[in-house]
Amino acid sequence: MKTSALFSAGCLIFAVHGVGYAGNRTITDDNINIAFFDPGAEPVEDEPTLHMVIYQEDDQAKTESKKDKYASKVDEQNIQMEFYINGGYRQDELDWNIAYPTGTPNILSELSWDDLEIATFGLGATMYLPANLVLDGKFTYGRIFNGDNQDSDYYGDNRTQEFSRSNNNADEGSTIDASVGLGYRFNIIPSSRRFKKPTLSFTPMVGFSYHEQNLKMTNGKQTVPFNYHFGGLDSSYDATWYGPWAGFDSELSIVDRVSFTTSFQYHYAFYEGTADWNLRQDFAHPESFSHEARGTGLDLSWGSLIRLNENLHLTLSVDYKNWKADNKGFDTTYLSDGRVLETKLNEVNWESLGANLGLQFNF
Repeated sequence: MKTSALFSAGCLIFAVHGVGYAGNRTITDDNINIAFFDPGAEPVEDEPTLHMVIYQEDDQAKTESKKDKYASKVDEQNIQMEFYINGGYRQDELDWNIAYPTGTPNILSELSWDDLEIATFGLGATMYLPANLVLDGKFTYGRIFNGDNQDSDYYGDNRTQEFSRSNNNADEGSTIDASVGLGYRFNIIPSSRRFKKPTLSFTPMVGFSYHEQNLKMTNGKQTVPFNYHFGGLDSSYDATWYGPWAGFDSELSIVDRVSFTTSFQYHYAFYEGTADWNLRQDFAHPESFSHEARGTGLDLSWGSLIRLNENLHLTLSVDYKNWKADNKGFDTTYLSDGRVLETKLNEVNWESLGANLGLQFNF
């Protein structure tokens, strides 16, 4: 096999104790020992000499390959960190209805909050741990600045014989969303040497999430049976959803600077609601009634990352939520005289659509 001499600092070895490697062939002249390198040969002890090692091309390639594999294994053991902040806009809708205690009408009262416009600010972090484990956490706070509310009451089943309706402002309030998750990342298409991440990854995950909608009703206007404004309305309804979830994250890098992400989560939800109807003197305050139920939720997210430099990305995302609590629901009303009444909470529905723009920092 053809050989080539590599005259460099790495090829000239000044041995203090004269330990060299004997190859298949050795040329010795006084104190100069020239050996053809054989990685599998046994070490030979000798007097201090100057050793020149002539590497065969195949042996050198094997050595470099081993170094690359070792470096790859070391990289897999490193902990990588991503931190992001974003701002966004979203629209929410939430409604609930209850039945009369006897079951008729099946919808006695129904409240809905529509076109809630919310400015959001979020932050989060993702840790890529050894053994392909992924730990993710995020928090988002939202401020409601516009929206509408409707409160309707019925005598008949299925929303018939409406005897009262008010249409009110819902341009105050806040939202909170928090989630943690743990998953295992499958590198479907491994990365090339210049990419830190896989070209295509798929990460099944499990986690726990918590969500609040703190809603308001102000500037009341009666529209059924008569049209008139009534002052002093400052009622509140606080909705809370929490529970475990399972889903996945995926990321596809199509070029050096752009990648696309998809996220899906299925939630099992425990629902709780608390209201303070400030104009109802027959209700207790500050807790006029409460709701409890169980349900499910779907979260979907599509996004992209645009690399600005080695450690900074621009992030874009669209998020959709659709949650429903219609199982084991009940309404508990607390009266001012101390009595407590219970009836069926039929369902609670929450839908949300939003978009976010932010920055992601890699460490």
